Amino acid sequence: MTELVQLCDLVRITGVGTIFAKLIYDAGYQSVSEFISYDSTIILEKLYETNNQNQHTRVKFTLSDIEYCIEYAKLLPILLEI
Repeated sequence: MTELVQLCDLVRITGVGTIFAKLIYDAGYQSVSEFISYDSTIILEKLYETNNQNQHTRVKFTLSDIEYCIEYAKLLPILLEI
């Protein structure tokens, strides 16, 4: 149940759908507040590493994609504190 709640929190980020939310979650970022607390370069590296291991998607996202998501995530109310 906790994973579902955390995935729902991540899907609130503009540009993050269900598959991308699962990738973010599996990379170790379990909430919006946690996602925005890291540098975009670190997040991108962790997402590539996780995707290479688990094959979530074939989409090749970029640093600007991650920065876009972080900027919009910062506008969201924080609903979960992990």
